Amino acid sequence: MNPTLADVLREACAALVPYVERPRLESEILLCFVLGVSRTFLHAHDCMRIDTQLLQRFQELLARRKKNEPIEYLTEQVSFYNHVFYIAPGALIPRPESELLVDIVADLIRVHSIERVVEVGVGSGALLCSLALLFSDVDFAGGDISTRALAIAQENLTRFGLCSRIPLYHCALLSGFLSPIPLAYANLPYIAKDYPLESSLLFEPHEALFGGRQGDEILLAFLKEARAKDVRFVVCEMGHDQKASMESALHHLCARNVSFYRDYAGHWRGFVAEF
Repeated sequence: MNPTLADVLREACAALVPYVERPRLESEILLCFVLGVSRTFLHAHDCMRIDTQLLQRFQELLARRKKNEPIEYLTEQVSFYNHVFYIAPGALIPRPESELLVDIVADLIRVHSIERVVEVGVGSGALLCSLALLFSDVDFAGGDISTRALAIAQENLTRFGLCSRIPLYHCALLSGFLSPIPLAYANLPYIAKDYPLESSLLFEPHEALFGGRQGDEILLAFLKEARAKDVRFVVCEMGHDQKASMESALHHLCARNVSFYRDYAGHWRGFVAEF
């Protein structure tokens, strides 16, 4: 006789205890994903017995989670800026800190009545979709060097009904966009090549993480292109230890109104500049 949902959750929770901080919650999230139900359903039907094939699927996901594969990849969804987006291993999982980037870009759009915005390194498209849902009268576009990331972003545009509004380009940095550009923003790779990663990050695309030997090479290339492409405003995330490097580069590029912002942990996380 197949086990009940209560039995499955109890065993899963015990199995995850050595590996995750919230074993009960993650067990419920994974089981909800497999069954296609809510957590409320699980609690109300804990005596229901689980189908053999569904149990096998759940156990496969549990085994992957025990190897520290991000739960977002397992459930193919991530919460960001009050929305739920599709996510897969081809794109970086958007972090809560990037919601600050969305807020800053949104403020610039409002204050300066910006009508055209470009995202460089669009990844999953979560930031782009979030902004497009806030501003229906702004022209947005995105580009990425990864075709896998672009496919994921396209799926999110489709799910939110934004395909007709937002073109995506397979390109490096700003090479796919015409000048001038009123505002360009980016969350580009900024980790140094030899920096040791947490095991969970090993599942994410390395081309979206490593920015070169020092870590800031791609950021510096982006700023040079932004200057050459006649970008007015630039908003960009960076590593917590890259403020001096970015300050120097922006100074040499004659940027104006440069400001840096911190993340929720108090670390330097990004900057805004005007050319």
